[in-house]
Amino acid sequence: MSMFDLIKRNRKIGQVFLFTWVLIIITVSGLSFLCIQAFNPVAFKTLLMIQSAAVVVAGFLFIPDWTYVTNRWFIMLWSLSLALAFIVVTIIQHANIPLLLYLKVSIAVFVMSFCLFSLSRAVFIQFPNNPTIPWIIFCLLALFTTHPVWLAPWVEVIATTPEKLQLIIWSSPLTFLATVLDYDYLRSQWFYQHTPYGMLRYDYPNPMSSHFALVFVSLLLLAIKSKQ
Repeated sequence: MSMFDLIKRNRKIGQVFLFTWVLIIITVSGLSFLCIQAFNPVAFKTLLMIQSAAVVVAGFLFIPDWTYVTNRWFIMLWSLSLALAFIVVTIIQHANIPLLLYLKVSIAVFVMSFCLFSLSRAVFIQFPNNPTIPWIIFCLLALFTTHPVWLAPWVEVIATTPEKLQLIIWSSPLTFLATVLDYDYLRSQWFYQHTPYGMLRYDYPNPMSSHFALVFVSLLLLAIKSKQ
């Protein structure tokens, strides 16, 4: 199905997704405000990580019609719209952010969204009539993203070699965002107080390599042909 066919199929789809896009901006802006009020002061780069991750999650949860996820054009446009939503949120919340930082993090939001929805498309193709699939994907995503937190009490036992520790850290989407921001989030105040990562030696992956790996995986997933 081409992009023209996608729009023709439902003439109100533009209005529906525009409303959803605005709702995402309002939701993430509200979440940012609550974080600032509850944890003031919040490190600037920590807030950017929260906002970029929240935009991707909200973009996943607020999709009005999951049948569009199997369309490659939709995945591309929705991922671009989420990157733009992040820029709008940061403009509302911050001032004097360098243009290069806007560009870097918005590209990261696009790449993460592109990979997430490409994976969702592949799963939907295999299980087209299962209404629980979005929630299964979301739960797995939440578990996978936060594993540096819930593995923290056992990380010194599990990560018996530097390679195992690197695998735990590198496999989290939070680490991908941290590399883009050049931010050692595992040594931020909360992680330093509640986890042992501050006492461990580790490196972050190269940002370009991370981008390439996610885009490569996304394209492989998009190459899967629909059964319809």
